[in-house]
Amino acid sequence: ELDDNPEIHVWDAKTGEPLCKFRNTHSGGVTSLAFSKSGQYLVSLGQDSMHSISIFFSPSGKWGQDGYHLCSSSVSVSKMLWCTYLEGNDFPIVVGGAGSIYFFRIVRSINEKVKGVFGKRVKIQPIVCAVSALANIGNGTGNQVDKNESVNNLAGGTAEDERELLGGTVSGHIYVFNKYKVVNKISAHQGAVNVITATCNQVYITGGKDGLVKVWSIDFKPIHSFRTQYFIPRPFALSVHAVVCNQLGTSLLIGLRGGEVFEISLPSNSHALIIESHSQFEQHGLDANPKFSDEFATSGDDGVVRVWSISKRSCLRKLMVDFPSRSLCYAPNGTVMIVGIGGVPATSSKDGSFTAIDSTTMEIIKEGRKAKQYLTDIKYSTSDAELVAMASNDGRVYMHDSKGLEYMYVVETASKTGSIRAVDFSSDSKMLRIATNLNELFFYIIESKTFVTNASQVRDIGWAKPTVPFAWNNQGLFRRGEDDILVLCVAIHPGGALACVTYNDGTVRLYRYPCQSYQMPFVEVPKMGSQASRAVFSADGQYLILLDSLIRCTLIYKIKFT
Repeated sequence: ELDDNPEIHVWDAKTGEPLCKFRNTHSGGVTSLAFSKSGQYLVSLGQDSMHSISIFFSPSGKWGQDGYHLCSSSVSVSKMLWCTYLEGNDFPIVVGGAGSIYFFRIVRSINEKVKGVFGKRVKIQPIVCAVSALANIGNGTGNQVDKNESVNNLAGGTAEDERELLGGTVSGHIYVFNKYKVVNKISAHQGAVNVITATCNQVYITGGKDGLVKVWSIDFKPIHSFRTQYFIPRPFALSVHAVVCNQLGTSLLIGLRGGEVFEISLPSNSHALIIESHSQFEQHGLDANPKFSDEFATSGDDGVVRVWSISKRSCLRKLMVDFPSRSLCYAPNGTVMIVGIGGVPATSSKDGSFTAIDSTTMEIIKEGRKAKQYLTDIKYSTSDAELVAMASNDGRVYMHDSKGLEYMYVVETASKTGSIRAVDFSSDSKMLRIATNLNELFFYIIESKTFVTNASQVRDIGWAKPTVPFAWNNQGLFRRGEDDILVLCVAIHPGGALACVTYNDGTVRLYRYPCQSYQMPFVEVPKMGSQASRAVFSADGQYLILLDSLIRCTLIYKIKFT
């Protein structure tokens, strides 16, 4: 968890029930967790300035009522990436990262620390991942460590031959550590070794930046390799970031940089796509197809636009647009969608442009650019006006015709510093409602190209697909007395009787609509992992779709009225 005071939750892997949780042990976040073989000890690595570790202990190993925090220790100002536990070793707790590795043990509640020694013959470089060796490789001999050896405590082991540690490096080598010293190195990949794991059938699996998944024998001799570039469908990013093996040792799950997860069958060497997702930074583009209620589309900072099926729970079609996207909108006929480009400062060369896509074939129909900064919201008019409003972070709304998507004119608000947050067309498309990130609200008359100065003129106006949060009927959605909790987005049910509102603390609520009272009852949707920046109802109103923007997760809820 990324938080000023992150929590660590221990769960029952079979039932999914929570067993215990720990707080006030880290700050900034938790990077890595590792259990001891006995299940009695848990080691966690934090993201504070000293990358501290915390050690937890459960005498029974069941982590019910007897789990408690044992001690903590700072590691290094250098960035640490992982922690692990080496059974039976003199220094069983190992932490590694940017050009350094540390070995810990506890003696009388005091942490003793030894820095790993690379020696003169190997390059000092970041250790990206590590695993406890199945057999001591050392100088090349395979003296296997008994997998059923007794488990020693945190003060270290007494075995004459300690269990070795295999560490994956950014150069593609595997460093073999014995008693905190490098005793051998093995060339494994052409790029960084991102993951290494040991399976129950006495083989190792490694995954690298070169897109290869390799199977190794117990003495680290190559057995087989899989090239992700030949996977079907072909992944967008080939780098392998996660590998896990099932308990039988017959299949692997491979997590790739592009957000895809593949299953590999080791006996048949076959593969299949299990799931896919957006994969970089944040995810903010979302809209439901207005004609085909089973479909919705998403776009993210990874530059990929995906069309999903609610019933199949899978991606139907996708297109790489090459640049980040933080807004998306379907045309009223559901056959075209417009994607707003930009939002990430590092790749801002096309910020403010848009791409129109055929939602059936995923072919690009038109591209254009008038805005100076990335597009924050896009809306089609729903009447014969045939307009498209493209709101930008530069504080302007760029109007286009909906047929050829040709630029018509720009709407400039009185806000000099505010970014446009959301726009709505009136039901008759004669007026535009504009909200900024400074909590300003403007009403623009399209025919006369003027702004409304008297609020009473818009009192009885109906709005098509309203998403602007600052509205009379939305007053009860704001949380009185909680000024630090802000409304992120609002979505209105197609039937007009239900409103979904998301907040910056991660909560999501459903209210009866209109909601003009702060005392209105609500139903709270299970909390997001981070925060939901977008929400939309399916065209038939049976489903609510939320984007957990920071962890790039799409959540779908079935709506049941009582």
